[in-house]
Amino acid sequence: MATTIGGVPVGIIAILFAQAADLAHWLFLRVRPVDPLIPLVMTPPIFVGITLIQTRLAPEACRSGIPQIIAASR
Repeated sequence: MATTIGGVPVGIIAILFAQAADLAHWLFLRVRPVDPLIPLVMTPPIFVGITLIQTRLAPEACRSGIPQIIAASR
């Protein structure tokens, strides 16, 4: 039961993340023909913004990665 309760929100977040990625790709395809340098200029500030959001909303996710996931699963 707990796995289902935990898995449903994770699944919803994964779907929203995939939709956000599709939107970002769609925007990239629309912006690049206008000027190929626009994505080059936009990418660093967007990355910084996402990093700031992540550190404020989920500070425990800082420096998380494959080794941490493996260690947590044992």
